[in-house]
Amino acid sequence: MQTKLFDYHLPERLIAQTPLQERDASRLLIADPATDHIQDSFFANLPSILHQEFCQNGKRPLIVVNRSRVFPARVRIKRTSGGRGEVFILEQNDTGSAVSCLIRPQKKLRVGEILFADQSSEHNPVPLFQIEKLDPPRVIPINSKLSAIMNQHGEMPLPPYIQRDPLRVGKEYSDLDKQRYQTLYAQEEGSVAAATAGLHFTKKIMDECSAFQCEFAEVILHVGLGTFQPVQADTLAEHQMHHENYLIPMETAQKIADWTAKDWPILFVGTTSLRTVESFVRHAFAKHAIPICQLRNYVHEESQHNAILFRKTFENMANIWFSTNLFLHPDNLEHSKTPTLGDAILTNFHQPQSTLTMLVASILSYPFWKKLYAHAVQQEYRFLSYGDSSLLFFAQRTHL
Repeated sequence: MQTKLFDYHLPERLIAQTPLQERDASRLLIADPATDHIQDSFFANLPSILHQEFCQNGKRPLIVVNRSRVFPARVRIKRTSGGRGEVFILEQNDTGSAVSCLIRPQKKLRVGEILFADQSSEHNPVPLFQIEKLDPPRVIPINSKLSAIMNQHGEMPLPPYIQRDPLRVGKEYSDLDKQRYQTLYAQEEGSVAAATAGLHFTKKIMDECSAFQCEFAEVILHVGLGTFQPVQADTLAEHQMHHENYLIPMETAQKIADWTAKDWPILFVGTTSLRTVESFVRHAFAKHAIPICQLRNYVHEESQHNAILFRKTFENMANIWFSTNLFLHPDNLEHSKTPTLGDAILTNFHQPQSTLTMLVASILSYPFWKKLYAHAVQQEYRFLSYGDSSLLFFAQRTHL
């Protein structure tokens, strides 16, 4: 398929530049490709919606969230010449050794050069990094651990489509981003972008979901810089997906196996949670050499045939770090591709021609995705990281 097919007109005014005052004040667009139904609602209604849609005949939805935590990877720097720029840290390492990064602007930099904190005094400059190499860039922290430098000088790595400078609009925005560009349940640092679908959750919403018999399960996928990069290839088949590291804890692996065996509904919070579980399941059954188009039925049959052995298969892969470059996208202009497990996904509205938009189109089918996004633009939903949310049902749902 051609990449340009996933372009759409996104007015700049619809790109959310700041979060709403309350996390759960966002709108919620509900879409069901099986019935061709689209409904406008609010995220605050999510618990009752899930109860109505999934909690039938004693079944309990499992809500899968990504607990990866964003670290303040953007550090503003100044050169001895007076030129200003930034170092964008791509990995965490407190050993004092060099770390991978991006340096902007990179022109005229030289190996061995010292980079200073942008806000330090000219008479008392604070050295932060020494450039070890430039192709690709690597810097060595000076005088402090990398984590200490980021905690003191780092800013949240907001996406490039958020066109504001925290140093120009006020420190309150920088502090606000450190709080709001992070989910409430984030724990392990490792992401350079937030799993934004989870930004809408408040303790109140989570408590109400639990009161409606929903259960939560956590996975970890550290979001990489590639999530900001649009597809450059002319066709989807030519695109090389970036790698990201993920882990599924034992308790979550057991829950996913149990929910699958019981035919209970599973809801993914965000594309990262979905890609994590999909990668995990495909890896678990890779040796069976089942075509991807048949894997969903095969996995559910296996879970029914021998639930104990099925659970053991998942347990054997739990608590282990894996890498994934899974790229979920449509194969044609007509049909959807339902993931191996699950029934629905909560996700924000994504950039034109991005892999996340292609993932959504894969779940819904290309025509229904076009219809959904046209509706969202017409109704002036807020788009991208700080924007509104959508609840998208899979065309094939196991619990019905």
